[in-house]
Amino acid sequence: NLEALPYLASYIQENYRTMLKDLIVVAPDTGATRIARGLAKRLQTDIAIIDKRRLEANQTEVLQVVGNVRGKNCLMFDDMIDTGSTICQGAKALKENGAVAVYAGCTHAIFSAINGKPAENRLLAEVEEVIVTDSIPCELESDRIRVVSLAGLYSEAIYRTQVGKSLSELF
Repeated sequence: NLEALPYLASYIQENYRTMLKDLIVVAPDTGATRIARGLAKRLQTDIAIIDKRRLEANQTEVLQVVGNVRGKNCLMFDDMIDTGSTICQGAKALKENGAVAVYAGCTHAIFSAINGKPAENRLLAEVEEVIVTDSIPCELESDRIRVVSLAGLYSEAIYRTQVGKSLSELF
């Protein structure tokens, strides 16, 4: 398993310097806590967690935000975003709890439509920007969706495999 977090953290540090000042990384559900904690560690910031429950497919209810997001720039991060429902509900809850701005990010941008409405349209109605990788090819037409290339990671993994070097250094 290759790890995209180092690439994403570097991208955020280079391109979102003003956001980093008051940043908190948010796990959109308890299952994403490990990933959020890893990104927060790399960005040297705290985490918050959204406690939610799934009502039915593509429907969630936020029960509470665990952690102080008041006055913070929030970066909700998960391994993948499919329909975007969890992120959208989480963004609303973060704003209700005093977040200044909400950004979203993921490694795998699936972006499935619900009732013909593309996930990216729903997401961009709730968040400032979305940061994704190119682990899954997708054609996105918004200047508010940033795509971080993993080509360097993949090429290094292929090279190391071919010459018998360890892949563990990439983690």
